[in-house]
Amino acid sequence: MKHPKRITARTFNRLLICMAVAVMAVTCGAVASANNPDTVTLHIYKQWDDDERAGIVCQHLRDGTDDILADADTAIKKVGEAYIFAPKAITGYTYLGLAADSAQETGTVPSGGVLVTMLYEQQPATINVVYKNSVTGAILDQQSYTFPAGAYGPYAPAAVPNHQYVSWDANSDPVSGTIAAGQTKTIVFLYARVYTITYVPNGGVGLIYSDEAVAGSSYTILSDVNLGYSRWGYMFERWSIAPDGSGMPYMNGQSITITDDITLFAFWRLLL
Repeated sequence: MKHPKRITARTFNRLLICMAVAVMAVTCGAVASANNPDTVTLHIYKQWDDDERAGIVCQHLRDGTDDILADADTAIKKVGEAYIFAPKAITGYTYLGLAADSAQETGTVPSGGVLVTMLYEQQPATINVVYKNSVTGAILDQQSYTFPAGAYGPYAPAAVPNHQYVSWDANSDPVSGTIAAGQTKTIVFLYARVYTITYVPNGGVGLIYSDEAVAGSSYTILSDVNLGYSRWGYMFERWSIAPDGSGMPYMNGQSITITDDITLFAFWRLLL
């Protein structure tokens, strides 16, 4: 392979590959012969101007450190020529401004060159913890936490009123791990709605008793005997959703599907 020659007052500009077809071309030492149709290499030169030049550099550092966040922007320009630098978009970092000893972002190139130092602040990491209804997907509660990048967790489910914890949502982010600057992760815990079944002695002896069951589950109604209910001169007959015995009747040991809170009143029949 032929290499460009060193020529005073000129700088190598570009390389041309051409076919010599009945052409005689001479460029600084490389010759294309008219008798040789093979591919030849022509070194093309342009004359370097006499203007003084200087380097310009823009570096991107993490604030308070010498950590380099991105490749520096560099160029060589004529002294007196205009230059301009702009902050880079760097994942996980926010541009703060120029360092105290930095050149300006725009200006003209001095003979000594230009060093622009841009400073960036690391963005915090964010963890969102969301509590959802396992059936409807409705958000029951949520918290958000911000902190420096690194390890996080483990996070645990919290108590949610009128709900029972079911599981961690496998489609959400892990409850522990690592997180990058500026990154957001969302951890989802699933809960089932819990309804209350209230038993009232309704004139009988005994205490009001409350039980709980998950929405949509099958629930077996308790008996008056198990609850310790009694009434002198009366016999327990059934449960009712109204104190006077009207409405839907329910029997001891009956299975029902829980869809809401329910209050069951003991219904007593007078003994003759």
